[in-house]
Amino acid sequence: MGKLGRPRASEPFVWGSLLWAIALVMASRPSIAAEMKPVTNTAFEHYIALNEERIAADDRKGNFLVIDRLSPDARQKTYAELRQGKLFIEQNHIKDDGRNVPIPDGLTHDWTGIVFIPGATLVETLSLLQDADHYQDIYQPSVRRSHLVSWGENQLKISEQFYHKTIVTIAVNTDFDAHYKFLDSDHLVCWAHSTRAAEVDHVGQPDERELAPGDGHGYLWRMNTYWHIEQKDGGVYLQVQTIALTRTVPIALEWVVAPLVKSIPRGTMQGFLTTTRTTITKRNAEKSAALAGPSEPSPQTASRR
Repeated sequence: MGKLGRPRASEPFVWGSLLWAIALVMASRPSIAAEMKPVTNTAFEHYIALNEERIAADDRKGNFLVIDRLSPDARQKTYAELRQGKLFIEQNHIKDDGRNVPIPDGLTHDWTGIVFIPGATLVETLSLLQDADHYQDIYQPSVRRSHLVSWGENQLKISEQFYHKTIVTIAVNTDFDAHYKFLDSDHLVCWAHSTRAAEVDHVGQPDERELAPGDGHGYLWRMNTYWHIEQKDGGVYLQVQTIALTRTVPIALEWVVAPLVKSIPRGTMQGFLTTTRTTITKRNAEKSAALAGPSEPSPQTASRR
């Protein structure tokens, strides 16, 4: 199971630097391209199907959040720590009949995080999820551009450009088809599947151009996100699972990349959850202040008038 820890400053979006480790080792070999093969995509689809079957099985058992699978004592302790401001983060390894799921020529990056947002409501949290036009403001610099493409009944189509700059600059234009559903007045789920991911070459330069999906360096080929929002205990528990597909790492470089592929996503998940909590809390405070109107002057101030 995952570990709890106090949030620390980090880049906000998990996928914004999930691939930093791969970018780092590829920086000295920038000409190397990696086209996504059909067999890689098929294996990822199988992994996704297994994950969604697991989510459905948890729902049938009444395990809305992953921590609901814990023993009663561990579950109570974890919920208490979340309400104290800690975060729950774990790396996932979906199994197929007890065996790992091979992804030929690809890597999956599968992480889940939970944060408690005191004073928030389910509707307020959903409002942030729907506010795609402002992702670029909330989650910069990891989201360079964002906008809501279309809005339907319980459905959103969103376009984002994920951005990361270290030794190399990575930008990926990604489109999502998101569907959300109220299970009841206190529980909501949202599944967002990427429908297109295309690397951007020469970012920020006059000759900036988008590559064909599946071409490029393989920094990000596919990504799905699963949101579970539960309102209780005077606030909202927000659980986010992100599953990304990238190119594989050359065997000769695995010893360098493996520790980074594990440590960096944990840190960025912390940053994402913290940024989301801070944003919702700030919006609620501003809304409350607006509803309250101008504050009354203190007796000392009034006496001086």
